Amino acid sequence: MKVYPDNRTVYFDVDETLVMWNPGPNSIVDVYVDGRPGVAHAAHIDIVKRHRLRGSVVVVWSNNGSLWARKVVTALGLTPYVDIVITKPDTYFDDMDAAAFMGKRVYLEHNINALPWEPEDTTSHDIRGAVSALEKL
Repeated sequence: MKVYPDNRTVYFDVDETLVMWNPGPNSIVDVYVDGRPGVAHAAHIDIVKRHRLRGSVVVVWSNNGSLWARKVVTALGLTPYVDIVITKPDTYFDDMDAAAFMGKRVYLEHNINALPWEPEDTTSHDIRGAVSALEKL
């Protein structure tokens, strides 16, 4: 069993969060995973790096499994910034609702490039259309 420090832990999805697989017609393909062309979402990748450099434990997951997530992390050059790669959980057992312990629920969209809260903020956020506040990280 591996035990991680009691630092902030953040979770990032792979598909359509770190890599866009269905980019617009003017997008420039800059990553291939198993021959599949995609566009790395630079702003979201920067958020991963900033969290890790700040001391957070970074978990990357995918509904497509941990092997797929690992391939994407490797293709994006994020291996030094990611602590754990797993399959996205489909079930959890706890006496609390996930919203009570996950702290922040953030929807990252194609045009979002930052997280509009201070690191100590623990409220839930839906940041669709939010203004960039990446410098606060």
